[in-house]
This record gives sequence, structure tokens and C-alpha cells, in this order.
Amino acid sequence: MVQPRAMGSRTEMASTASGSNQTSSRVWCPKSSTLKPDRTELGRYLEDTIVIDWQTPAVLDRTRDLVAGVGADEDELKRVDVFFRFVRDEVGDALGSEIDAVACSASQALKLGAALVYSRCHLLAALLRSCGVPAGFGYQRLAQEAAEGTRLHGFVGVWLARRSIWVDLDPCGVKPGVDSSPPQVDEGLMDPAAGGAELTYPTLWARPARDVTDLLDQAPDLATIRSRFPAGLRA
Repeated sequence: MVQPRAMGSRTEMASTASGSNQTSSRVWCPKSSTLKPDRTELGRYLEDTIVIDWQTPAVLDRTRDLVAGVGADEDELKRVDVFFRFVRDEVGDALGSEIDAVACSASQALKLGAALVYSRCHLLAALLRSCGVPAGFGYQRLAQEAAEGTRLHGFVGVWLARRSIWVDLDPCGVKPGVDSSPPQVDEGLMDPAAGGAELTYPTLWARPARDVTDLLDQAPDLATIRSRFPAGLRA
């Protein structure tokens, strides 16, 4: 597990990929998440798995690089923010890229540099876990923007130990037209469920939903997934 060094005295699925020169917008919801963890042991939210493969050398190396300028005694939000901004700004939305390969695991998303929101969440969780920050997975059923029906969206739940709360992070990027001002800590998810057919599933899972991992594992290419986006989680 990567430890930050001690300092001597330092969107939406249908949107296009976010650039590295993008300034910040909303980062996380500071209020205690309304989601209920499916596991009581925080250790379950630190596990290295086939999908959240944070012990992969490439993931560990990237974690070391990202936290190199964050002191061990600094606020935990600074470490969380570093990982969040990296995934949001440097790992693009696969739907807005020319990549046709499908990433499922965290290391695959990191290698490709672009992935669907689900895999970007896998990478964000892996980076957080590699630094000892528990992270899980939340999902929403949201209305399609350019078609009828709904689509499944994903985000990450993060345990802030010093505050003893879970918070929600949505690394899908900045919506077109949204003001890129400094992060406002009183905002919620990028796409709050509006009611009706839309909803936020009430559970924070220690592992990604099987519906999601099966889709990513079995699809031969991104073109196949475009026609098979899940409308929601199966019961």
C-alpha cells in the first residue's frame, strides 16, 4: 500500500473526453452519503481484486507519482482530490475517443487512457485503495439525454476517516456549459436522480455490480457496448 511521503516543511457518459488543461468544477458531496454500505468491515472496501487490481505495478506506480507532492500530515481530501482530478481530467470518456477497446479492470483503464464511466470508477477506486482509502461503488438509473428510456450510471463512494463519513464522487467529467469554477463543496452528484424512472440505488457495494463487469468482460469492442448499455441494475 502506497503511503504519502512526509514533507520537510508541500460527464456524463455521453460527453466528450475531458482535457488535462481543464480547470476544476464540482468534486464531491461533503455531506454524508445516503447510500448504505453492503459490508460492515471497511477492509472489504480496500480489497485488491481482478477488477479493482490496485496491486498491479502500473497502478501502484501511478499512485506514487500522484501523491508525491502530498504530505502525510495533510488533509485526506487533498489525496482524494489528486486521484479524482487525475481520473476526471486525464482518463477520457471512451465514448468521446477513437479507442474501440473495452477496459474493465483499473489497470486496463489506466493503460488505455480512456474508458467508460464504469471503468473510470474502477480506476478511481483502485487508486484510492492503494493509498489506504476505502472506496466502493454506487449506481444510478438516469434518463437518456438523446433517446427514450434510461441508462445505468456509476460513481464512487469514499470513506473519509477523519470525518467518519462516506461521500460520493462522480468522475464522469464536466458537463458542457457548466461553470469550471473552484470546487463547491455543497453540491451533490453530477446528475442527481430526478424521480420518476430515475433513481439512485441505495447500496454502496464493495465490488462492482456483476451486470457491469459481465458487460465489460464479454463485449468484444466498444461498438458492441454502444447498443447494449444497461438501462439499470437487474433485481
